[in-house]
Amino acid sequence: MDEIIMRRLRHLQRLEESHESDFHERFGREKSWADQRKENMANVISADWNKKQKASRIPTANRPLPEGWRKEHWKTQQAMAADYAGAEASNKEEAVRALEIYEAELTIPPAA
Repeated sequence: MDEIIMRRLRHLQRLEESHESDFHERFGREKSWADQRKENMANVISADWNKKQKASRIPTANRPLPEGWRKEHWKTQQAMAADYAGAEASNKEEAVRALEIYEAELTIPPAA
């Protein structure tokens, strides 16, 4: 029992001794101007890419739903709702509702 306690104490002591150097190794160095500029540019490019991806998610009209879509796993239905109906469903009920509305819109002929 004493051996285990002593081993733990030595381990804690080693952690305390190495903590400061580990901390400065990970977080101590402040970013240089070039690194900061590089990170800002990456954030801007990422935001632009995300915006373009979001804009390209506009559903294509008149694509029929695959057969048996109601039997699919709810995560698959969620992805289908986003892909076909352009709806972001957070659960199965919302996904099925969005797909049903999409399916109903396909069967109703457009008004002249």
